[in-house]
Order: sequence, then C-alpha cells, then structure tokens
Amino acid sequence: MDNKKNGELLTLMVENNFDTLITLDKNLRFQQNLSRFEIRVLCLKVPDSKIETSRPFVPKIIEILRSNSKDKYIEI
Repeated sequence: MDNKKNGELLTLMVENNFDTLITLDKNLRFQQNLSRFEIRVLCLKVPDSKIETSRPFVPKIIEILRSNSKDKYIEI
C-alpha cells in the first residue's frame, strides 16, 4: 500500500476487514478523525522505528489484540 495517505490507508483497511492499525505515528490521532473509521489504532510510543526498539512491546500488543477493548486509540 505504498504512497497512501493516512485517510486512504484507514479506509482501505476498513474495506478489507482489518480491525487494528499498529503505528509509530504519534500525530495520527490529531491528523485524522478516527471516529469515522471502524478500526482500532494502536500507537507505539518508541523513539525510533528499529525493530529492536519495538520488540519489547510485542506481549502487550498481543494482549491488546486479544482483548475486547472498544477503545479506538491506544498508546503503549
């Protein structure tokens, strides 16, 4: 999905039955009206995009994905 703006990406995700977007973009919730989309956004608060930095968050990500949380935006 190269070259998609956030609104386009979120729309495509909903149309294709995705339920969660995992992102590092801390500004997404200010740039998009997330209530328009039937999708949950999980934002990792990390200083960089290296996999090594995000790896410790995997257990929490799995826990959230398995939960029945109705929160539209979650930061970890």
